[in-house]
Amino acid sequence: MSKSEAIIIGWINKGKPADCGETMKNQLMIRKLEELGIRCRQIDFKNWKRHPWVFFQLVWDIVVHRDNTLVLSTSASNIYLMIEILKKLNWQMNCIHWVIGGNLQECINYGKYQVGILDYTTWTLVESSLMVDKLRQQGLHNVMQVPNFKSIKNYPNITTRI
Repeated sequence: MSKSEAIIIGWINKGKPADCGETMKNQLMIRKLEELGIRCRQIDFKNWKRHPWVFFQLVWDIVVHRDNTLVLSTSASNIYLMIEILKKLNWQMNCIHWVIGGNLQECINYGKYQVGILDYTTWTLVESSLMVDKLRQQGLHNVMQVPNFKSIKNYPNITTRI
């Protein structure tokens, strides 16, 4: 990532415990990136209607810090329009779409999303190899599998019957 800095966009629930799968995934990702020495500018869209100024922060960070990597870690329905605008503006920025949710390929099938728009991103990261295969079959070539990285602290004993 350029200059070891990233702009993270998604549901983060910054400063609070994770309260859903998306906030958990984003908090874990941010923690890991920071452990690796990457400064993360967090743009938290969780409950954005209560703090609509987050859109000004988004524009500011993208313009002022355009040498940072932009990480869109949310469902495509939340950021597709943004990807489309960046592509139309021919905005030159390293952009990663870290997919949350599993219906991206169906949305492409039904025409809700266009591969040509999604191809603007440098990488599209998904959790399953099946999703990688389906998206590549649809013409999205910048797809990479990144397995779920949740830490599991307690494992049940599956060899002993209670």
